[in-house]
Amino acid sequence: MSVPKFDHEKLRAYQEALRFAAWAGPIIESQTPAMFASSGARL
Repeated sequence: MSVPKFDHEKLRAYQEALRFAAWAGPIIESQTPAMFASSGARL
């Protein structure tokens, strides 16, 4: 049985995705109440 090879490109893409989510999360969360307020929707 062969040992699966480690895919460094997938790891790098995953790390970049996590970095982006950590960067964008606070921005999105800070804008979410404003979006609901302007549309009249309630949480």
